[in-house]
Amino acid sequence: MKKLGFLMITILLVSGLVACGKKKVEGVQGDSHINEMESSEIEHSTESEPEKEDVKQNEQANGLESEDKQVKEEQSDNQSTSVENEQKQMALDTLKELLEEAKDGRVYKLASEIYVGKTKRNEVYDLIGEPEEKGDFDRYHGSMGYASYDLAYDDKDVLKEARYRGTKVERQSNLGGITVNDLKKQIGEPDEIREISMTDEKNYIYRFGQYEFQFVMNADGAANHVILLKQ
Repeated sequence: MKKLGFLMITILLVSGLVACGKKKVEGVQGDSHINEMESSEIEHSTESEPEKEDVKQNEQANGLESEDKQVKEEQSDNQSTSVENEQKQMALDTLKELLEEAKDGRVYKLASEIYVGKTKRNEVYDLIGEPEEKGDFDRYHGSMGYASYDLAYDDKDVLKEARYRGTKVERQSNLGGITVNDLKKQIGEPDEIREISMTDEKNYIYRFGQYEFQFVMNADGAANHVILLKQ
């Protein structure tokens, strides 16, 4: 009986020791799992911070690019407006000069000694040379900023009509920048308006003493060419 009791006590002790070992193992495994979770959270937290910083930096960079683009667009618009204003002023200056010389019968910027109703053909040739084309009109073709002209003579070879066609280069600062509104503001209402049905143009006619000054305007309202003749 004593041996049997001792055996049972031994078995109980061994079982207890095994159970305690199992709990310790489970505890260690549980702690390991917790440590893995904490480690994963730390890693995730550590990884997310740089990502957030990158996103923030990208947003700041995009914001700067957007502001820079807006500034450049505003500068471009200002430059464009400045150029347009400058061209417009040059066109208005051209209109004033055209009027001043037309009132005296002088052909605009051709030569100071050439007058409609006064200068003869041979005198014109001596001053500016012979034209590129001859016919009802002597045609002088402009190039590189120089204007083109058509000149017609009467049966006595006296200049009777001069057409100033302006320049092809930077035309907006020349005839192309002169509009119907400009004519009305600078000169007033025309003495006569003629429809040119074949070209959809209109001829705005002003009379100054013995001279007639005509502005042939395109369908878009800009000047195509001007005509000076003696009435």
